[in-house]
Amino acid sequence: MAKATTIKDAVKKLEEARGINSAEAEKIELYGQCPPIEKMDATLSTLKACKHLALSTNNIEKISSLAGMDSLRTLSLSRNLIKKVENVEAVAGTLEELWLSYNSIEKLSGVEKLPNLRVLYLSNNRIRDWGELDRLAGLEKLEDLLLVGNPLYNDARDANTIPEYRVEAIRRLPQLKKLDGIPVDVDERDQAAQARGGGAAGGAYRVVAKGSSVDESLFSGSSGSAAQHERQQQQKASKQRRGAGAAATARPPVVVTLTEGELQRMRTEAPVMSPEELAAMRREAQRLREEGMAAARARKERMLALEEEARARAPPPESEVARAEADAATLARAEALIEEEADEVKLMNRIVRYAQCATVRDRQVVEKKRAADCEVAEQARLDAEMEVERLRALSAYAARDEQRLAERKRGAAILREQLAERERQRAAAEELRDQERAQMQRELERLAVEEAAAAADKRARAAALMAEVAEANAGQIDRKRQQAEREREEEARIADYIRQRDAREQAVAAEKERAAKEKELEVARLRSLQERAADRRGEEDEARARRWREAKDREWRQRERAAAERQARGGRGGGARTCGCVLRAVAAMAAMVRDLAAARESQMRSKLQLQSEVAAVERAEFERVLAVNRQREAELAAQADAQSRLSAAHQRDLTAQVQAALEARARARREHLEEGRALREAQARERARLEEVKARKLAELEAAAVPPKYRAELARVKIAAAPTV
Repeated sequence: MAKATTIKDAVKKLEEARGINSAEAEKIELYGQCPPIEKMDATLSTLKACKHLALSTNNIEKISSLAGMDSLRTLSLSRNLIKKVENVEAVAGTLEELWLSYNSIEKLSGVEKLPNLRVLYLSNNRIRDWGELDRLAGLEKLEDLLLVGNPLYNDARDANTIPEYRVEAIRRLPQLKKLDGIPVDVDERDQAAQARGGGAAGGAYRVVAKGSSVDESLFSGSSGSAAQHERQQQQKASKQRRGAGAAATARPPVVVTLTEGELQRMRTEAPVMSPEELAAMRREAQRLREEGMAAARARKERMLALEEEARARAPPPESEVARAEADAATLARAEALIEEEADEVKLMNRIVRYAQCATVRDRQVVEKKRAADCEVAEQARLDAEMEVERLRALSAYAARDEQRLAERKRGAAILREQLAERERQRAAAEELRDQERAQMQRELERLAVEEAAAAADKRARAAALMAEVAEANAGQIDRKRQQAEREREEEARIADYIRQRDAREQAVAAEKERAAKEKELEVARLRSLQERAADRRGEEDEARARRWREAKDREWRQRERAAAERQARGGRGGGARTCGCVLRAVAAMAAMVRDLAAARESQMRSKLQLQSEVAAVERAEFERVLAVNRQREAELAAQADAQSRLSAAHQRDLTAQVQAALEARARARREHLEEGRALREAQARERARLEEVKARKLAELEAAAVPPKYRAELARVKIAAAPTV
């Protein structure tokens, strides 16, 4: 577990971060330390000038070590682990604001020791007793009190009695000007004053025991006859006497507290009022109650609106302000670190360091020259003094040669010693100069080595970056080549599809032509079959007729022979018999002719019937062939229509694909252009940021009194945008 931060460490970090002297600072902000502060130690006594001490958002459990903070006016200890207010006597004479929100405080003992306290923030603690507010009644300067989030406030909020809660708080602390961030208005002060004043101020009565019965006519506000009043009193006394026994065992006596004005009205004679007057009085009372309720609702709405407005106008909590400041500081440090990682900024930093080093070196050279001039002047002065001394010694020892000689020898010895001393000093100074020159040479060599290493590093990074750029460009060229190959493949597929479509159309046309030829051949074959069948039937009919005639002819010849034989056998039979034979032969001949005509007629009818049947068969066959052809044509038309629809759909698909490909190319082109524009804008922003860094560093060099000749190199640095892919 990390060791807790001490006040001393936190103050030291604050001084280093902001460059201030904590003993002279008026505002010390030590909130949100990491690790957090757990104890207030004696380091606080060194903050003599501190007026605002912020220790919020830590793990402090006890208030202590405030002795010596003679100027402290605001003490912020929100979001800690404090359970009670203690050890504040040392700042009781100066402390005006105490912020203790988001702690675990239940009792307010100790706050009464701060007579100058004006602001007390105690939101989101554990205060639940109204009696704790009475401890604050002696703080006459207390103006602003914050209790939001305590059980005392939450109970009133849950019961929807915030107005009553505010009136009660103001009744107990009438010096308040703002409660829970909302200014105290005149109506709340009046209600609180009425609540403090009791009957004399408010003119209301208070029921001490529930269940009491009060005659409403006693509060009519009018005077009447004494007899009526006396009769009412007697009725009440008789009722009380009748129920005294049961009431003594069942419930406690009823006690009603009445105001002086109500007692006066009770003593005054009540008038005898008609039902109409009573109804009018009740309506007036109802109207007054409704007006009062409406005013109360309006006041409540106004209070709620003021509360919302004050909550909206209330400043953010100190913890949020501290968190925002800490986040802003962290973000600024991160941005500064990111800034320092840029190559151009590193180059500027190297130039700045060189300029600072050269400035220090020039100052050292000037200082050495000034020291040398001073040394020469001092040597001349010493030489002059020595010459004066020598002359004075010569003049003093002119009369006494021996003494003069002794003095001269002594002076010569002194001179030799002085010359030796000067020689030693000169040798030491020369040695020091040699050391400084060697140190400067080593520093220059180190700087040259660092510059060479930085240049090599930069060249390596540039080479790596160019390699990345080349790799990215190669990848882009490869992607473009693949895109071109995909386009060529797509065009080949389209051409292949067109060829296949043409082949299918030619196959369909050839199939149609073949079907038409087959249909013509089939019709010709059917017609030839019909003709052959008709010819065969005619030949069969003719053969049957010929056979029938031949059969009849044979039969007739046979009868003729038979008759001739009978005639030859009976030749002698007489002339009558001959005549009869002739007549019979004639009759037979006539019958044969009739039979032959009937047979021919029957044959003709049979032939006609056969022809009609053949014609019917041919007609039926023709109609069947026609229907088959029509069905075939309908099928071919349907196939052609389906094929055309399919071709149209495929054409639409191809068109859509081509359009989509064109749109994709256009979109890719737009995205490429947009990416280029964004990259240019990013480069421009980066260039502007680097120019700002350059200007800031030039200003820092100028503020550090670096000569213009060393600032010129940084001023000549040209900001170039970083290469992008």
